[in-house]
Amino acid sequence: ASSGLEISLDAFDVLPIQAHYLLNGRLIWLSGVLAHLRRESFDVVIFEVGWPILSNLPLVLYCRSEGIKLIPWTKGIAEGGRERNALYQWYERQFLKLCDAYLVYGDVSSQYLQRHGCSPESIFVAQNPIDVPRIVDSLDEDRDQAPALRNGLEFDDRPVIGYFARMASHKDPVGLLNAF
Repeated sequence: ASSGLEISLDAFDVLPIQAHYLLNGRLIWLSGVLAHLRRESFDVVIFEVGWPILSNLPLVLYCRSEGIKLIPWTKGIAEGGRERNALYQWYERQFLKLCDAYLVYGDVSSQYLQRHGCSPESIFVAQNPIDVPRIVDSLDEDRDQAPALRNGLEFDDRPVIGYFARMASHKDPVGLLNAF
């Protein structure tokens, strides 16, 4: 598989991290992260925020103490888009204040972080999900371009199958169905 980057990812060292799952996988501890950080000199650490990853708090505290910039990669919102309880939201706000910038999955995640006090200028969207509103807005243009695209990719009349992972109301499944 290709990364889509113009550089070779083979140049990067792969360091082993061991995941320990607690309470039937509801909580996670990643061991080895701090050991790697202590051995090397880093200016920035980008890390996955999944709130059940307990080892993130020591990671953040270590980076703050060493002057290492922090960029969490996060979707922010809870599964299914439901609001978390007030204590949990307070913890999220305190945690997010320790970070320097934010890398998020999409606009919904960006809006969530902004509601939690993160500056829009420090939030960068790396569009992970399908951009349903854009697809729906450009249906007529895309419909006109579809035959040329199919021919160019040599799909002929073979079916094209897409995988969208879990469908949830905040992902607008009706919009996806209309688009495809």
